[in-house]
Amino acid sequence: MFSLDDEPATPHLAVYGDMGWHAPPGGALTGTGAFELTVDGDELLVGGAFSGVGGVPAQSVAAWDGADWTAFDLPESTVFALARDGQGDLYAGGLFSVEGSVETGGIARWSGQSWQSVAGGLANPTFRGVVSDLAVRSGELYVAGCFTSAGGAPSEPAAVPAPGLARWAGGAWEALADPGLGVGTAWFTPLKCGDEGPDAIWDAQHQRLFVDGDRLLLGGSFAGAGGVASQSVIALDADDQWIAQGEPGRGFSGATRSLAVGGPECAVHVMGGVTHAGGLAVDNRVMRDDGGAWAPLGPPIPADAYCWQLAVDAAGVPVLGCDLPPEGDLPPEGGVLRLVDDSWQVVSQPFPQGGVATVGFDPAGALWAAGGGGEGFVAREDGGALTVFGTSNGRVASLAFRPVPAGEPVQAVVGGYFSEFEGVPAGGVAHWNGEAWEPLADGIVGSVLAVAYAEDGAIYASTADDGTPNRPILARWDGAAWADVATPEPGPVEAGYAFYSLLARGQYVVAAGFAWPNSGQRNIFVYDGAGFSSLRGGATAIYVESAALAHDGLWFGGTIAEAGPPEARLSSVGIAHLR
Repeated sequence: MFSLDDEPATPHLAVYGDMGWHAPPGGALTGTGAFELTVDGDELLVGGAFSGVGGVPAQSVAAWDGADWTAFDLPESTVFALARDGQGDLYAGGLFSVEGSVETGGIARWSGQSWQSVAGGLANPTFRGVVSDLAVRSGELYVAGCFTSAGGAPSEPAAVPAPGLARWAGGAWEALADPGLGVGTAWFTPLKCGDEGPDAIWDAQHQRLFVDGDRLLLGGSFAGAGGVASQSVIALDADDQWIAQGEPGRGFSGATRSLAVGGPECAVHVMGGVTHAGGLAVDNRVMRDDGGAWAPLGPPIPADAYCWQLAVDAAGVPVLGCDLPPEGDLPPEGGVLRLVDDSWQVVSQPFPQGGVATVGFDPAGALWAAGGGGEGFVAREDGGALTVFGTSNGRVASLAFRPVPAGEPVQAVVGGYFSEFEGVPAGGVAHWNGEAWEPLADGIVGSVLAVAYAEDGAIYASTADDGTPNRPILARWDGAAWADVATPEPGPVEAGYAFYSLLARGQYVVAAGFAWPNSGQRNIFVYDGAGFSSLRGGATAIYVESAALAHDGLWFGGTIAEAGPPEARLSSVGIAHLR
């Protein structure tokens, strides 16, 4: 139901003529709605979910020839698209099955008297597929929607794997994108197919097709197609090659998990589940900022290892803290992977306590690693071997070093999901004073996600949003006691805020993670020694997972879509840079 130009409300379909807007000839459409209007020669084709239009009974498809309505009944269906191919055959696409199939559907062809299945229809994967749009290019029919195979269910010998895009040509189905060539995304995907209700189709991944000469344009909610990164709009050229639309920028297809600064140029390095960087296929590699482009380093990270954090030494060699591939039913061991001669090699021996959650190089250049599961650990490299020299009764999740001049004793702080460290009550935080581990008072209420160490000796820690009463959002240790400094915004609250990365420089502490206050300035905040506020509007993201300071500014990684304040958002997918 809608109204136009202050005219009386019209159900679902309206006509504009010499007298303005009015109902269709013969009377209003009855049913859920009209979702497709297609001009076919001298006729107007209407598709949707309805039982009649213009006073004529018609089930979901009807045609107006200027004088009369004609029904093309497609019972129990919702039609989103109508098109006629180069042979003159009329096709309907949408949410329906024909000929009684419960496994396939989504598309049908008009025989002249009834609708018939098109060579087995579409499946997703054991349910019927849904078609969001149809288009005809060079006489061939192109199909977009939510389906995994064309020509039957995936188990059928004649079925063609076709992830949401297919072509019906020469009496056979053809895929338009290789199922093995995916493009990662940093955005949340609703995973709706249109069978959740008529409105759900507008949340589907592939939504609209448009023919422009010999190009076919696809629009929707996607990061690319056929292994080509192109956010939301992409083109298929006359040679059936996918062509990115617009400038790729410096963003990522995927979610960056960890950032690190290192090497002779103090360059930013990135690690995470990323398939493309700046439009370049990188296949889950570590990447380095070369000042104007991303340069992949080494081979892809092993697919059967899950890596949590990245660190880079002074020579520019990256290391990763990972869960190693599990053996049988055993839980995965932890390991540090170092890039050696263009291959990833495990440093020293795996950690049976569990995965490596955090890695870092101390001011003296020594490699540290920490992690675990039910038992946590901290290890340090000495003579090529990583040796455990601190244990806890829970996972160690974060590590930070006090910035000190070379030659001074190394001081460090670790945080995590433990209540004891080296057998002493520690409350989620433990301190290495250069000679031994020690607690910091009673520790912190709640599980510690991230820690940071300032030059003046202050230590900062953030906690998980796990429902723990009275947990601090951003706690500061001044040498004698802990205090929450996350004021005035977002302020101490019992739920809703969790910072995964802390960065302390001078009087400032940057906190990045999940934080959605009512101001709309989200996820990235700064404590300046007196107050806590959004950093230049923050970033629109599911969360921000990592932060790094380089010579050219601050970098942030995570499931990022935009950066900046609500009134001046900038598109910045997967990574954000504040100069």
